[in-house]
This record gives sequence, C-alpha cells and structure tokens, in this order.
Amino acid sequence: MNKFFLFIAFIFPIDLALAQEAYICMPLKKTGFKFEAQSRNWEQANFKTEGDKKILKYTNGAWEWNRFGQKHSFSNCNDGGFSNKSDFNSAGFIFCDTFGGSVRMSKNSLRYIETYLLGYADGIDKDPDTPLIEIGTCSPL
Repeated sequence: MNKFFLFIAFIFPIDLALAQEAYICMPLKKTGFKFEAQSRNWEQANFKTEGDKKILKYTNGAWEWNRFGQKHSFSNCNDGGFSNKSDFNSAGFIFCDTFGGSVRMSKNSLRYIETYLLGYADGIDKDPDTPLIEIGTCSPL
C-alpha cells in the first residue's frame, strides 16, 4: 500500500509540471501588405512589433497559442500530422492553426513563424485586415 502512495506522489507532480509548461514569444519582424485608402492600392508594409507578446502554453491536455494576456484560445496545435497529437514532434516542432493563419515553433531553436492570411483575397479592401508574416524568438517560462 505504501508503494502505491509513493508511486502516486511521484507521478502527480510530473503531471503538474507538464501542465504548466509554457513559452513566451516575442516578434522580431513583421511584414505583409496593407491597403492604402488614399491611393486605393495594396502596398508592401512593415508593422510594429513593440509590446506584442505571444504565449505557447500547455493547458487542459493541449498546446495553445495566444496573444499574451488573451483569455480564450483560437488555436489548434499538433505535431504536424505525424500522429495528430497536441504536442511537439520528434524534430522539436509544433504546428498551430490560428484564426486566419498558422504558427510553427521549434523548441530546439526557440524560433517561431506566424502567418495571417485573411484579407485581400476576400475582395474587401480595408486596412485593418492585412495579410502578414511574422518571425520571432521564444523563451521557456
């Protein structure tokens, strides 16, 4: 009986540690396209990254990609289809589908790339809905 409790006490903290695993990610560069209302043309653009933090965290048995401080996740992360698990694959990558785009992050290089692909193709020319690509680095929390 004592061995059983020792086993449970040993396993339980490991589960807690996994449930709290997270990475904070900071963008380095963000580029894409924006609609210039005055000229009525789409132009190449660089976007500001100051204060834009992301977090990749393991919560409720799955990895989630969010803007830092955001309460609700709009992501679905997996190993890239190798086993369809919500985890990093054997090469150290995780793939997340987000609202309007995707994220790929490597726990080995601690780098990520994020895309946002809504806007432009829908034919609605407006500035706030701009396709972009962002690169950045992450740190374990």
